[in-house]
Amino acid sequence: EATENPHGVGISPDGKWLYIGAMHRVAATRQVRSVLMVINARTLKLDKLLQGPRADWFHHITGFTDWQGHDRVMVGFGRAAGGGPIYLLDPKDNNRVVKAFTIEDIGYRIGHPYPTVDPTGRFVYIGLHAPPWRGEGHNTAGIAKVNLENNAVTIIPYVGENPIGMAHTSD
Repeated sequence: EATENPHGVGISPDGKWLYIGAMHRVAATRQVRSVLMVINARTLKLDKLLQGPRADWFHHITGFTDWQGHDRVMVGFGRAAGGGPIYLLDPKDNNRVVKAFTIEDIGYRIGHPYPTVDPTGRFVYIGLHAPPWRGEGHNTAGIAKVNLENNAVTIIPYVGENPIGMAHTSD
């Protein structure tokens, strides 16, 4: 049985796949689990069901083409501050997870799971929650800028209380 409706939906860059996250209660065990439904957009038939690492939301979902021309689907997991991990799927390789951004990768707690990608497809931006500088009188969070080419992380501090959503310009 579905226990919560999806908060976010997404589509692959080529329009072939739809992604819908939900929480289900397994009837036999009564255990709640998070699932990401991968649906064929042409037939509207379920292709696969991916299970999350804990009972929480598959949140914001964004399709994009990276700097090398590969289609990717970015799936934010969790809700509110303390989200993550953030997954990158390859929709042309059976929707395989090709990268996961975790707290260990970023170095700080991931904030609201609403990551964005810049127009070049080379950098992913992930909101941070309660970083160490917050106690230094700035009471603000930060953003992790992740280079997809080499996985280098640059921290952009002092950007507001809990950054939810970012916008990019082409310049």
